[in-house]
Amino acid sequence: MATISPIYARIVTRRLLDYGVDAAALFQGTGTNEDALWQLPELELAAFSQLLLNADRLYDETPIGFLIGQHHSTHALGSTGIAMGSAPNLREGFRALASFSALHTNYIRVHIESSIAGLRVQLSFKGVSKEVIVFHTEASMMLFRSYVESHTARQLEDAVFDFSYAAPDHRSRYIDSLGAKVRFNRPATAMLLPSHWLDVPSPYYEPELWTQSLRQLSQRIREIGVTDKTVYQRQSRAALRGRPPPLPGFTDIAARLHVSERTLNRRLKEEGTSFRKLRNEVLDEWARSYLTDGKDSVESIAAALGYGDAANFRRAFKARHSMTPTMYREQLLRAKSAGDREQ
Repeated sequence: MATISPIYARIVTRRLLDYGVDAAALFQGTGTNEDALWQLPELELAAFSQLLLNADRLYDETPIGFLIGQHHSTHALGSTGIAMGSAPNLREGFRALASFSALHTNYIRVHIESSIAGLRVQLSFKGVSKEVIVFHTEASMMLFRSYVESHTARQLEDAVFDFSYAAPDHRSRYIDSLGAKVRFNRPATAMLLPSHWLDVPSPYYEPELWTQSLRQLSQRIREIGVTDKTVYQRQSRAALRGRPPPLPGFTDIAARLHVSERTLNRRLKEEGTSFRKLRNEVLDEWARSYLTDGKDSVESIAAALGYGDAANFRRAFKARHSMTPTMYREQLLRAKSAGDREQ
């Protein structure tokens, strides 16, 4: 049975009751009520979905996701939110979110991917209704925006917000609320945060709290590893993707995950992979990013990626893609040129 933290339902309930919505009507068909909600350790996902349907029917002035997002903070993410709040910068804060999102809910995953352009923070959903997806998407994107702005004291105007679903009737609300470029019908739901935001020092950085939070979260994520069969490779990949090359080594990743090198090696093997394989995959992501977005020479890219010489880079790239880096870049340029002509 899929469940969710009752935090979101409590926030929805409090906001709508403040606006005069009838409590009995709001909880109709959920199997619970206002008083019980504050005592529940978790809420059935079906009950939350029904609550959202009722909320949309009873209050149509503002989409529920944006209504909650206006007052959303990382506190709603529990211990993961504490880590984000005490992180040294946005890059590390979003990396923590991606590494430990499984602790917050079992049907939403956060993925991050670095590139020359910046950091892509992507949401994926599994086994939930459309209303739950839209609610969490709207609230999460508002949370991301608020998190960036509160930690940098700057207005977020140059991010890009992508949504995997079609533009809703209240499309203008997305533009007004997010204050940045908005795109619908995209392959995935994500925020692209430009690179100049990522390493701005956070005024809320607390080294001791940050370290303690990561240690406790790592312990908790290992405890649920019995049901999540890819927990170590997901965490390792998130750590590798968190910042530009040179990529961290095995010792550094093990330290970040608060496990011994021997344990990490064994766990990755049990999950059917290895650190070398994961590192090569992320290194290849960066190679393609440099070739796509940058104008650096192949030699410069090879050096940035940590290859001893360009010949080694060319061999590794050709082995994976059956073409040289130069051929790959030329193929991209031809495709872009053809697309421009069609427009």
